[in-house]
Parts: sequence; structure tokens; C-alpha cells
Amino acid sequence: MRRLLLPTLLIALTCNTLVAAQPLGPSPTVAVRNWYQHYLNREPDQSGLVAWTDSLRSGNHPALVLASILGSDEYFAKAGNTREGFVRTLFLDVAGREPTRRELGYWVNRLSVETNRDVAYAFLLNYPAAWQP
Repeated sequence: MRRLLLPTLLIALTCNTLVAAQPLGPSPTVAVRNWYQHYLNREPDQSGLVAWTDSLRSGNHPALVLASILGSDEYFAKAGNTREGFVRTLFLDVAGREPTRRELGYWVNRLSVETNRDVAYAFLLNYPAAWQP
């Protein structure tokens, strides 16, 4: 696990600067609504909309907020309740393509030692242009 933690931390620190420099879009509320519609195929419930919008307004990084949505039980269920399905769905929803065999193995292996949210966050940092509003 330590072997994965350091590279992930380094990626997060280096990519965080690049991702943070890009604008969030029209507003945090619009971003959260768009994420729910695109990734969960539904409108956000009022409590979720308020919580995630407040999180963005209080300074939390957009990738962290989106990773929390993508790391949810609801998104995992949408992906078929399997690690492979979760990774394939992330690739399709975020990167717009199927993962290669190597990419699938890499991200599935990470899921054996990291949470869905942590893997989604690392994934988003690897593909910032694919999800930014």
C-alpha cells in the first residue's frame, strides 16, 4: 500500500496545481447539477446539491468533490457493482473511451487497496480536461 500512496501523493500534488488553475465554470451549483446529470443520470436531491455546492464554495477542490460523487455506492451500483465495471464506467463517463487491458488492470489493482473515492480522485487528476466544466 505504501508503494501506491507515495506515487498517488506526488501525482496529486503536481496535478493539483494544474487542475486548480482551470475555472470551475458558471457556478458551483451548475457544476454539481451537471455532474449529477452526467454521472448519475439524475437531478441532485436538495441535500446533496447544498452539501456539494457548499463544499466547493468553502474551497474544496472540484476533483475531490466530483470524486466523492463518483466514489458513491450509487455510482458503483450503476457500474455493475464490480471493480472492473467501476473502472470501465469511469473511463467511459470521464475519458469517453474504453480502458486498455493494461489500464483496466492498473486501476482495478488500485481498487484492491484504495477506496472508490480515492481511485476516482486519482483518475480525475489523470484526465482533468475530460471532466472540467
